[in-house]
Amino acid sequence: MEKNVVSSRPSFSDPDALHKKVFFDNAFFLLAHRETILADPRMAGALVRIPLVRPFLASKPNEYMTLGAYLDMWHSSSHSRLIDDTGQMTLIYTAVGNPGTNSHLYYVIYEDGRTATTHSPYTLRSTLTAFGKVKKKYRETSCGEAPYTLEKVVEMLRAEEQEHYKTT
Repeated sequence: MEKNVVSSRPSFSDPDALHKKVFFDNAFFLLAHRETILADPRMAGALVRIPLVRPFLASKPNEYMTLGAYLDMWHSSSHSRLIDDTGQMTLIYTAVGNPGTNSHLYYVIYEDGRTATTHSPYTLRSTLTAFGKVKKKYRETSCGEAPYTLEKVVEMLRAEEQEHYKTT
Protein backbone atom coordinates (compact mmCIF):
# COMPACT_ATOMS: atom_id res chain seq x y z
CA MET A 1 0.00 0.00 0.00
CA GLU A 2 1.45 3.35 -1.01
CA LYS A 3 1.51 5.91 1.78
CA ASN A 4 2.91 9.28 2.64
CA VAL A 5 3.21 10.43 6.23
CA VAL A 6 1.36 13.64 7.00
CA SER A 7 2.34 15.58 10.08
CA SER A 8 -0.20 15.67 12.90
CA ARG A 9 1.63 18.45 14.73
CA PRO A 10 -0.50 21.53 15.38
CA SER A 11 -0.08 24.49 13.09
CA PHE A 12 -0.70 27.96 14.50
CA SER A 13 -2.28 28.98 11.18
CA ASP A 14 -4.99 26.32 11.64
CA PRO A 15 -7.57 27.30 14.28
CA ASP A 16 -8.68 23.67 14.67
CA ALA A 17 -5.14 22.29 14.97
CA LEU A 18 -5.43 21.37 18.65
CA HIS A 19 -8.83 19.76 18.02
CA LYS A 20 -7.35 17.67 15.20
CA LYS A 21 -4.40 16.66 17.36
CA VAL A 22 -6.78 15.49 20.11
CA PHE A 23 -8.72 13.47 17.52
CA PHE A 24 -5.62 11.93 15.91
CA ASP A 25 -3.87 11.15 19.20
CA ASN A 26 -6.99 9.55 20.71
CA ALA A 27 -8.77 7.87 17.76
CA PHE A 28 -7.91 4.31 18.83
CA PHE A 29 -8.56 5.14 22.50
CA LEU A 30 -12.00 6.46 21.54
CA LEU A 31 -12.67 3.40 19.40
CA ALA A 32 -11.81 1.19 22.38
CA HIS A 33 -14.48 3.10 24.38
CA ARG A 34 -17.04 2.95 21.57
CA GLU A 35 -19.80 1.30 23.62
CA THR A 36 -19.55 3.86 26.43
CA ILE A 37 -19.56 6.76 23.97
CA LEU A 38 -22.45 5.45 21.88
CA ALA A 39 -24.51 4.86 25.04
CA ASP A 40 -24.29 8.58 25.89
CA PRO A 41 -25.92 10.81 23.24
CA ARG A 42 -23.94 13.82 24.46
CA MET A 43 -20.67 11.96 23.91
CA ALA A 44 -21.77 10.41 20.62
CA GLY A 45 -22.93 13.84 19.43
CA ALA A 46 -19.51 15.47 19.89
CA LEU A 47 -18.61 17.16 16.62
CA VAL A 48 -15.33 16.19 14.93
CA ARG A 49 -14.29 19.32 13.04
CA ILE A 50 -12.55 17.53 10.18
CA PRO A 51 -14.42 17.19 6.88
CA LEU A 52 -15.05 13.57 5.94
CA VAL A 53 -14.74 14.51 2.27
CA ARG A 54 -12.64 17.39 0.98
CA PRO A 55 -14.86 20.38 0.16
CA PHE A 56 -14.55 20.27 -3.64
CA LEU A 57 -16.35 16.92 -3.63
CA ALA A 58 -18.76 17.44 -0.77
CA SER A 59 -22.29 18.52 -1.50
CA LYS A 60 -22.09 20.65 1.65
CA PRO A 61 -18.57 22.01 2.20
CA ASN A 62 -17.26 21.70 5.74
CA GLU A 63 -19.96 19.21 6.71
CA TYR A 64 -18.54 17.39 9.70
CA MET A 65 -19.38 14.08 11.34
CA THR A 66 -20.03 13.37 14.97
CA LEU A 67 -17.81 11.19 17.11
CA GLY A 68 -20.57 8.57 17.21
CA ALA A 69 -20.63 8.42 13.42
CA TYR A 70 -16.85 7.92 13.19
CA LEU A 71 -16.90 5.19 15.85
CA ASP A 72 -19.84 3.40 14.26
CA MET A 73 -18.21 3.68 10.84
CA TRP A 74 -14.83 2.39 12.04
CA HIS A 75 -16.49 -0.49 13.87
CA SER A 76 -19.05 -1.57 11.29
CA SER A 77 -17.62 -0.70 7.86
CA SER A 78 -14.66 -2.55 6.40
CA HIS A 79 -14.32 0.45 4.05
CA SER A 80 -13.17 2.59 6.96
CA ARG A 81 -10.18 0.53 8.10
CA LEU A 82 -7.06 -0.35 6.14
CA ILE A 83 -4.07 -2.54 6.93
CA ASP A 84 -0.76 -1.07 5.77
CA ASP A 85 2.25 -2.93 4.37
CA THR A 86 3.61 -3.56 7.87
CA GLY A 87 0.35 -5.08 9.13
CA GLN A 88 -0.74 -2.04 11.13
CA MET A 89 -4.41 -1.13 11.11
CA THR A 90 -5.27 2.44 10.14
CA LEU A 91 -8.56 4.32 10.39
CA ILE A 92 -9.80 6.45 7.49
CA TYR A 93 -10.86 9.92 8.58
CA THR A 94 -11.01 11.82 5.27
CA ALA A 95 -11.34 10.96 1.59
CA VAL A 96 -10.48 13.06 -1.42
CA GLY A 97 -10.98 12.25 -5.07
CA ASN A 98 -13.29 12.07 -8.03
CA PRO A 99 -15.95 9.32 -8.00
CA GLY A 100 -16.36 9.66 -11.78
CA THR A 101 -12.75 8.73 -12.51
CA ASN A 102 -12.25 6.65 -9.36
CA SER A 103 -9.07 8.57 -8.59
CA HIS A 104 -8.94 8.91 -4.85
CA LEU A 105 -6.77 9.25 -1.81
CA TYR A 106 -7.54 8.49 1.82
CA TYR A 107 -6.19 10.16 4.93
CA VAL A 108 -5.65 7.64 7.71
CA ILE A 109 -4.73 7.62 11.40
CA TYR A 110 -2.28 5.19 12.98
CA GLU A 111 -2.62 4.02 16.58
CA ASP A 112 0.23 6.30 17.67
CA GLY A 113 -1.55 9.38 16.27
CA ARG A 114 0.46 9.66 13.06
CA THR A 115 -1.51 10.42 9.95
CA ALA A 116 -0.76 9.44 6.37
CA THR A 117 -2.27 9.41 2.91
CA THR A 118 -2.89 6.16 1.11
CA HIS A 119 -4.92 4.43 -1.57
CA SER A 120 -7.58 1.82 -0.89
CA PRO A 121 -8.73 -1.31 -2.70
CA TYR A 122 -12.27 0.10 -2.45
CA THR A 123 -13.73 2.54 -4.94
CA LEU A 124 -14.34 6.06 -3.70
CA ARG A 125 -18.04 5.72 -4.53
CA SER A 126 -18.45 2.55 -2.42
CA THR A 127 -16.55 4.10 0.48
CA LEU A 128 -18.61 7.30 0.38
CA THR A 129 -21.82 5.25 0.22
CA ALA A 130 -20.78 3.26 3.30
CA PHE A 131 -19.82 6.46 5.15
CA GLY A 132 -23.06 8.19 4.15
CA LYS A 133 -25.22 5.43 5.63
CA VAL A 134 -23.51 5.71 9.00
CA LYS A 135 -23.43 9.52 8.94
CA LYS A 136 -27.22 9.78 8.57
CA LYS A 137 -27.73 7.96 11.89
CA TYR A 138 -25.79 10.61 13.81
CA ARG A 139 -26.92 13.95 12.37
CA GLU A 140 -27.90 15.38 15.74
CA THR A 141 -27.94 14.27 19.33
CA SER A 142 -31.41 13.27 20.45
CA CYS A 143 -30.98 13.83 24.18
CA GLY A 144 -32.20 17.44 24.15
CA GLU A 145 -28.94 18.72 25.61
CA ALA A 146 -25.94 20.15 23.81
CA PRO A 147 -23.34 17.53 22.95
CA TYR A 148 -19.98 17.53 24.68
CA THR A 149 -16.92 18.71 22.84
CA LEU A 150 -14.46 16.10 21.58
CA GLU A 151 -11.93 17.40 24.08
CA LYS A 152 -14.43 17.00 26.96
CA VAL A 153 -15.22 13.41 25.91
CA VAL A 154 -11.52 12.49 25.96
CA GLU A 155 -11.08 14.25 29.31
CA MET A 156 -14.05 12.39 30.84
CA LEU A 157 -12.95 8.98 29.54
CA ARG A 158 -9.35 9.51 30.71
CA ALA A 159 -10.59 10.52 34.18
CA GLU A 160 -12.88 7.48 34.30
CA GLU A 161 -9.99 5.24 33.27
CA GLN A 162 -7.73 6.77 35.95
CA GLU A 163 -10.44 6.22 38.58
CA HIS A 164 -10.84 2.62 37.46
CA TYR A 165 -7.09 1.99 37.85
CA LYS A 166 -7.11 3.53 41.35
CA THR A 167 -9.81 1.12 42.50
CA THR A 168 -8.26 -2.04 41.04
